[in-house]
Amino acid sequence: MLFTPESVHGMASTIEPAVDATQGHATRIAGAGFEAAHAGQDYSEQGKKLAAGVEGIVTMLQSWSEASGATVEVLRQAVTTTVTTDQEHRAQIAAAEDELGTA
Repeated sequence: MLFTPESVHGMASTIEPAVDATQGHATRIAGAGFEAAHAGQDYSEQGKKLAAGVEGIVTMLQSWSEASGATVEVLRQAVTTTVTTDQEHRAQIAAAEDELGTA
């Protein structure tokens, strides 16, 4: 499998702005302060459903933001680990070649 660090880092950079944006949307929706009573006395059942739906949307957006942030971290960690390992192996191979006189 070909691993291109620049491509993986690019994916992380593409996802990263969505982390804060998604959290911001959740905060703004929650800040609207919709409560079941806002639907009116004659619509309490519908108000409860709407309030639950709004809460579900906020929770989903927060979860999505957290998952996106975790994904960014893992992608960047994968790049760092892979590049570091490649550099270490390259140095070990060069040292072995020097020792064997095959360089």
